[in-house]
This record gives sequence, structure tokens and C-alpha cells, in this order.
Amino acid sequence: MVSTVKYYRPSNPAGAAEFDAFLRLLPDLRTTHPGQYVANCGGEIVASGSCYLSVELGVKHIADGRAYYCDWVEPPEGYNFSNGYVEVQPENP
Repeated sequence: MVSTVKYYRPSNPAGAAEFDAFLRLLPDLRTTHPGQYVANCGGEIVASGSCYLSVELGVKHIADGRAYYCDWVEPPEGYNFSNGYVEVQPENP
């Protein structure tokens, strides 16, 4: 069975750019931050942790109005990722 991890690209250009940066970082993040929430701003990781709310609040303070992206990093053993793929969807309406 092939598993799919779905991510939703933000509709605004600045948010989409941070989303794209997150996807570029994702292979390394799966090794360095498995099972954690990670936030990036300016194409760099600026916050991480096990609680989404804490990471979200931290990145909002750091970003200071700039675009950012925050999501969960699935561990390498999760989702049978080596045999799966990432599916990018438009932002939820």
C-alpha cells in the first residue's frame, strides 16, 4: 500500500514561498526534527517543538508580520514514506 502525505499550499504568494521552502527542507527535517512541528520564515527554520500552538505562537513573534509556514514533520518510519509520495493540494477553501 502506498501512503500519501498531503500538504496544503497557501493561496497567497508569500505564504506559498514559505511553504515551498518547507518542502525543500523536508527531507532533512525528517532526520533532524521527526515527529515535531516546525516553522520556517525567510526560508529558515525559526521554531520547532512537540506542541503546534507553542511553535505557532513562537513563529508569530519571530516573524513580526512576515509570512511563515508551520507544519508537522512526519518521522521517517511513518507513512511508509520511502514507498509513498507527497501530494500538494491548494489551500483549503
